Amino acid sequence: MDKPAPDLSKLQGALTTVDEFLDSNQIPYAVAGGMAVAVWGEPRATFDVDVAVAAEVADEESLLAAIRSEGTFLMEPQTLPMPPEMKIVRAHLLDKTGAEPEIILVDFLLLPKDFAVSLQKRRVQMHLRDWRAGSVRAKT
Repeated sequence: MDKPAPDLSKLQGALTTVDEFLDSNQIPYAVAGGMAVAVWGEPRATFDVDVAVAAEVADEESLLAAIRSEGTFLMEPQTLPMPPEMKIVRAHLLDKTGAEPEIILVDFLLLPKDFAVSLQKRRVQMHLRDWRAGSVRAKT
């Protein structure tokens, strides 16, 4: 039995903002995490936006500077400890699309260069409702 797709409308505006931010900074990315899983047919609850960016750990400072200069991100971005080959930069996005403004977490995954390049090659451009997103589907 097919499960209904989750309502991602709460995160749509956030993903659109993240898409525009990454495009304006010329940072290739792919949607990851719960949103990507939901797009490919396995709905699950998700409360944040995860994007795998084509940037290495060495690019962390330039990503942090770009986030700091973007007015829609609040608070200081955090770098979360991970294995040496990857890092997560967490930002807090102010979403004003609902009746009450909300803060939505955005996790930017910085991956090893070879993996990031592989991910970008497998990325599929998708148009979902009124928004677009780059998502990755595993090769079958």
